[in-house]
Amino acid sequence: MKIEIRSAAACDVDDIVKISKRTIRACYIGFLGENAVKMFTGGEAIRGYTKEHLGQTCVIVVDEVMAGFCVCKVNLIDLLMIDNARHRLGLGSRLLAHCEGQLFKKYGQIKLESFELNENANRFYESHGWMREKRYHDEHSGVYKVMYTKGRD
Repeated sequence: MKIEIRSAAACDVDDIVKISKRTIRACYIGFLGENAVKMFTGGEAIRGYTKEHLGQTCVIVVDEVMAGFCVCKVNLIDLLMIDNARHRLGLGSRLLAHCEGQLFKKYGQIKLESFELNENANRFYESHGWMREKRYHDEHSGVYKVMYTKGRD
């Protein structure tokens, strides 16, 4: 299995959008609800976000097929997503470690946002040394999120 992590390019937008929609539909209904998932995946919001943040995105590619991506804004991991079909293969850990390493080159402390009720993701982050710092209501999604922090070792 050949794994590559690289900066995203314009040719990656469609794959990022497909992974986002597939994974949100498969994993987010339980904590966002069906209507919110339809809203997120039904319009052009995902494509717009992807294009807007393409320069801040890296992708993980397995055997020349995109398996996930991560968006970093300054010292914040804003979004990390692995294709639902590729969960539990260590790819999320690998991508997270890569992004942490890149951010720790510039910052002593980094942050990460997650939906409060996304228990699987939150367990994953906590198992990788992230500390829950605060809870807040996200107006855009209409649900609570948590902010995690991690300091350079």
